[in-house]
Amino acid sequence: PSLHLGANRIIAVGIRHSKDPEQYKELENKAHLDISFADIAGVFMNAVFLDALESDIQRIMRINTTLMQFGIERLESIPGTMRVVPIQAIRPSRDLGSIAAGGIERFPFMLRQLLRGLGARRKRGNEVLSYLAFDKSYCGKLLRLGYKDTMKRRDEFYKFMKSEK
Repeated sequence: PSLHLGANRIIAVGIRHSKDPEQYKELENKAHLDISFADIAGVFMNAVFLDALESDIQRIMRINTTLMQFGIERLESIPGTMRVVPIQAIRPSRDLGSIAAGGIERFPFMLRQLLRGLGARRKRGNEVLSYLAFDKSYCGKLLRLGYKDTMKRRDEFYKFMKSEK
């Protein structure tokens, strides 16, 4: 939608933490454990809400690469043609599920009982909690993490925002 509204650059803010290879090995080792419905719900919600952003970012990057093969001058001479749109993506440096972990105690009684019935515990079902835990404590942690992650890349973002194209 931002492209259709005339955006000439995009900053995509993701919520999926990129796991390193060691974290994937750790998940494989835990794969034999009992999986709760809350764990399945968290994976499902990730697939529904997160995969679209990742595929959109990949698609824009692929289109940009293809369009650059034609040359910017040539593209600009063709009315109504596609245009190269720079994109900058930022993702959290920590898993949001791990930040939400233990947050079940802050939920209202009925929701807490429902989540426990689905299998959410202190160390289980954190992904689904990360979609529901929008209380002051959790949001404060998210804001601090976002600020810290952005400040680590501030020069990169400043350059991106100042560039002509």
